[in-house]
Amino acid sequence: MNTHKLFSDELNKALRLKYKSKKISALYFATQFNKHCKKSSLHISQESARKWLKGLSFPNQERVMVLILWLKLDSRLFYIEDLQTSNDNNNQSIIAEQAKTLKETLIKMTTKLLELIKTIR
Repeated sequence: MNTHKLFSDELNKALRLKYKSKKISALYFATQFNKHCKKSSLHISQESARKWLKGLSFPNQERVMVLILWLKLDSRLFYIEDLQTSNDNNNQSIIAEQAKTLKETLIKMTTKLLELIKTIR
């Protein structure tokens, strides 16, 4: 399973749980996302929402932060690629490299979160 599909599955599951619905439309998702997004520059279109829900594209870092805070998603889902299908002997080095990337990303996300909190206050 690729990263976009994993993201899509988790996003759809979180939305169904939050809104008690079997299927969430792209329009409804985009509207709700934009409502929870403090910066209008981060608002998304219905088309972007559709692509995220179908696993065709992936949000940028700031939008990921909105999703994590709004839907209480596990941030690890967004930054670690699925290695289950790989039989490569280099898995350990790949994991170490991804752990380093995850650490750097989490530091950046924390910084962005602090900036967002400052703008809210």
